[in-house]
Amino acid sequence: MNISETLISPTELKPVREWVVRMASPLGIPLAGRSTAELVGAVEQAVSQWQQGRPPKAAEVKPEDLHIVLGTIWGEQLIAQFDWLWVNLTFHDFNDWSSLAVVSPDRALMILPYAYVCLCRDDQNVAVNMLAAFNAIGHQTLPAAVPGSYSNVMDTLAN
Repeated sequence: MNISETLISPTELKPVREWVVRMASPLGIPLAGRSTAELVGAVEQAVSQWQQGRPPKAAEVKPEDLHIVLGTIWGEQLIAQFDWLWVNLTFHDFNDWSSLAVVSPDRALMILPYAYVCLCRDDQNVAVNMLAAFNAIGHQTLPAAVPGSYSNVMDTLAN
């Protein structure tokens, strides 16, 4: 697959992280005092409910921003737990489609948090398995992936 990457700097991430911290609690996902796994579980529950037609609601969060808040919380847990990185990936084989992603340090694995949240939201047949992905990464139970291959963790779990 023909992919190019641009690393997202901490300076670029700072305003997004601050915004998500403000938006999480009104959505019923307080961040303080919770483990990374608990936060991933909370995001998974919110996405599962959204998939069933019950999106989390808060006056502070516009409906069109909900996937960004949930995807960012999930991505931040991967970064905190596994030292993954936020990047922008451009998929040249797909008309140069690009998206923010979190990637393993060796680029063997990736997750597209925003795209996956939207996929789950839009298709009730998609298993919402963010916590399974988190646990599989932590327990190193995913199939071996070649460094630099950007293997999509969520595709691996779906098969």
